[in-house]
This record gives sequence, C-alpha cells and structure tokens, in this order.
Amino acid sequence: MAVEHGNHVQAERVGKQLHTVYIPLEFFGKDGKWYLDAGLGDIYLKYGWLAEADHEYSSVLAAVQPGEPHWGKSEARKKSAYGLACTNALRGSYSAALKWLEQAPGEYNSGCGNCNEATKTRYYPTQVVWTAASKPFSDAEAELKEIMGGQFRPMKSELNGDTSEQQRQNAASEAALALGCLFYDSGDRANAETSCKLITSDGSPLSDAGILARGMLSRMRNE
Repeated sequence: MAVEHGNHVQAERVGKQLHTVYIPLEFFGKDGKWYLDAGLGDIYLKYGWLAEADHEYSSVLAAVQPGEPHWGKSEARKKSAYGLACTNALRGSYSAALKWLEQAPGEYNSGCGNCNEATKTRYYPTQVVWTAASKPFSDAEAELKEIMGGQFRPMKSELNGDTSEQQRQNAASEAALALGCLFYDSGDRANAETSCKLITSDGSPLSDAGILARGMLSRMRNE
C-alpha cells in the first residue's frame, strides 16, 4: 500500500518500522496477526494515509469478535478503535471521533484500577478538545485557542498522582492539532500548517498529537 503513493523513500521507512509492531502471535491469543495489522494502521496514520489506516483498523474490528461491553480483552480491537477515532478527527468528523474514543477503552479492560484511571486521564484532554472542535467554527476556534492558552480544567487523578500539568500540555497540543484540521477543512492551508507546526517545531519529544500533526503536514505536502 505504501508504494502505491509513489514515494519509495516513505515506503522504505514504513517497512523499517514494521518490526516495532511485531509481537509473537501467541502473545495476544485470539488477536494473532490482527494486532500486527492494527499496528500497521498506526504507521499509516502516522504518515497521514487515512484511507489505508481505516482499511487496517476496520479489517481488525470485522475479524476479531468483541468481548462483553466495557470488559473486552482484545488489544487489537482497542488499538483499532482509537485509530478510527483519530482518522475521523483528522478529517474533521468529531462526532464520529468521539464515539470511537468512548468505545475504545472497553475493548480491552485489564481490571486494573490504576491502568483504567491512567487511560481516562490520558484521553480526557482529547475528549474535551474534540467536543469543542465539534461546535460551529467560530465557537470552536475561540474555545480551542483558550485551551491552547492554558484555560483547561484537568481531570482529577486519585490513584496515579497529580497529572494536571501533563493533561494541560496534552490539551494544548490536541487543541492546536484540532484547530489545524478545522483550518484545513475550511481551505485555509496557511493557518492549518501554522497550527500543526506549533506542535512539531520546538524539538521536544512528540506527543500523540504531535505525531499526528506531523502526519497532517506530510499529507498537505503530498497532495
């Protein structure tokens, strides 16, 4: 699929990353190769190849049977649900993105309270940002800029210590990415690039939003 884009340099990079998502098939039991396919979807997502990412994620969800609601045991389904949340968000389909974001945690529930709380606090900023981004553009732009400026109320963490500062940083990055996507959808490429570059240009380790922003920039360059 990567070669179909006609960019052999990127195709080679994708190939070299495949080993990072390989795990022996017996490790995830019923998931088998589907965990690898979900990881391949993550690589496509990283490069902004949304149709290819959607194909991998949807194939996983069609092949691996779900578990009990909120008590699933499939890491592949969990990864794919989060992936579809991201591809929808990058297209500006925030209502669909929020539905996938809500579904994803229950696709694999270890039963560990600390782990479940860590998942909630990790994705809470994303939920707040996407909710703001789903509003009419003028309202969304104003709210996202406020979040970028630090106006964000973190979720309390009872089991894992104070994560408020990390949540604020994540929210600011997510807001910049969402604003870039909204600008892109409105045809404002200049401001879309500016918003995405806010997350990728400071040289610090990239957050999830930073990785997706880099993919958006690649997508814009290759169109």
